[in-house]
Amino acid sequence: MIYSVDLTEMSGKINHVDISKYVTAIGWKQYTGRVKEKTAVFQKEVGNDFFQITIPCSRDLYDYAIAMRKVIRTLSITETKSEEQLILELLNPLSDIIRVRQISEDVERGSILFEDAISLYENAKKMLTNAALDVTCFKKIYKGRTSDVVQEFISKCRYGQTEIGSYVISLVCPFLNIGNDGESQQLSLFSNEDNAAASLTRQATKKLMESVYQVKTAIENGTDLTDLIEDDTKHISVSFIESLTNMNLSKKDCRVEINTKWAPTIKGNRAQVNMVELSHDYYNPLKSVVDKYKIEDKNETHTVEGKISLLQAAPQIENRKQGKIKMAYIANDTSKTRIMQLTVDAENYNVAIAAHRDGRTVRAIGKLVGNNKMSEVELIIL
Repeated sequence: MIYSVDLTEMSGKINHVDISKYVTAIGWKQYTGRVKEKTAVFQKEVGNDFFQITIPCSRDLYDYAIAMRKVIRTLSITETKSEEQLILELLNPLSDIIRVRQISEDVERGSILFEDAISLYENAKKMLTNAALDVTCFKKIYKGRTSDVVQEFISKCRYGQTEIGSYVISLVCPFLNIGNDGESQQLSLFSNEDNAAASLTRQATKKLMESVYQVKTAIENGTDLTDLIEDDTKHISVSFIESLTNMNLSKKDCRVEINTKWAPTIKGNRAQVNMVELSHDYYNPLKSVVDKYKIEDKNETHTVEGKISLLQAAPQIENRKQGKIKMAYIANDTSKTRIMQLTVDAENYNVAIAAHRDGRTVRAIGKLVGNNKMSEVELIIL
């Protein structure tokens, strides 16, 4: 339950156009007979019961909020959801909502440790970020700067209200169209459904649920998680698995439930699974595979700091898939200036352009592939 919040007042913030579209999408039929002015009546049969709601269609009505609250009460019965959850959905009508729920003895008493709450918030966000990266620019381990597209997507997502009796974080993910320039356009209930289903939002939320389910299933079947990470058709990163590991699962009495409420008007491109629960029993397999890859990555990667001295790439931006960079750095063993040749993707090439333009120092993290040569490089402006 949401405390210190007036649910009637919150109901009054719901757009009557959005709720009409919402109830139509979940099977309510509009009554076409005579009704009162500035109202719309919808009806639905659930089992042997018949329900009717009257939606106020003008905010000028003095009892708009009260009438909308009555609609919410009825929907909470027919849709078997709490009023709080329905209000959250209806105030965010074109959003997938991912609920991350921690279940433990402490939480059941109505509180949670500061560190546990912070960890849950941080890693819920990391889980969503890594799922978006897994569908846009997959790598086994993400380091350095997050891509502009994923940064823009995450910047538009929000945390919803938590709930009593168990600690629940709601990640509200609005549907966005994001261009190659990183500019986003938020979609509405009346946007093309196919475009919304193909958006990064739905790709990321679907990927998140599918990946959690595949990871859990692999552990239960005794499958080595390494096989899952190395499977080119799965695209499940070590970074994604690490975000699951860090959701307080190291505590013996802790369970984490992850479920998604799909935007009801966008039926396409949904995951087949809506809810997955992980307990402390899954912690060791998750932690072991993360540690394995981190040790390997530490041994394979090399870090150099310096300034960009030369940039080389295709002149047409649309053809620029990667670039060659020369970076001047001070060698630790001789204190002399040396040149490192870096091979980077288009995104990191743009980082190099910005650093070179401003004369900034950069940190290059990548794999040594020869004498003073690095590939798969990520650049961080210092």
